[in-house]
Amino acid sequence: MKQYNNKKGITLVELVIALAILGIVLTIGYNLFFAGIKSYGRQLDNADNQARARQVIRQLTREIRRADQIDIIDENNIKIDESLYSFDKNSYTILKDGNVFVTGIRSFKTELVEADFRIKIEITTLANGGKEVTLSSYLSVRE
Repeated sequence: MKQYNNKKGITLVELVIALAILGIVLTIGYNLFFAGIKSYGRQLDNADNQARARQVIRQLTREIRRADQIDIIDENNIKIDESLYSFDKNSYTILKDGNVFVTGIRSFKTELVEADFRIKIEITTLANGGKEVTLSSYLSVRE
């Protein structure tokens, strides 16, 4: 009679080791995936903050260039022709004539540089977990 030594298949120890290795690989993959998702969210917040600051600078620049009269009331308030732009520190909002112009602003400063008669506008956005973005612009005022 022939005796067969059929050693095909796996033992319980080999199965446990394979499952442990699979678990480690899946855990590493899971962590890498969610680290990428968090990084994407931070970058999206940073891009949003930069876009918000650029929007305000662009709008104020356009209005200042077209203006006949510009009055810097204090560092947080500027009057361009008949429009008053003011910064509300409590709600982190820039108001235009008392109405919400843009939100999510940490600071808004205007300053007249007397030496060369330019206006400096500086805007810092509020960070949502990313970093704060500060943009500044110098505008020459026509006489």
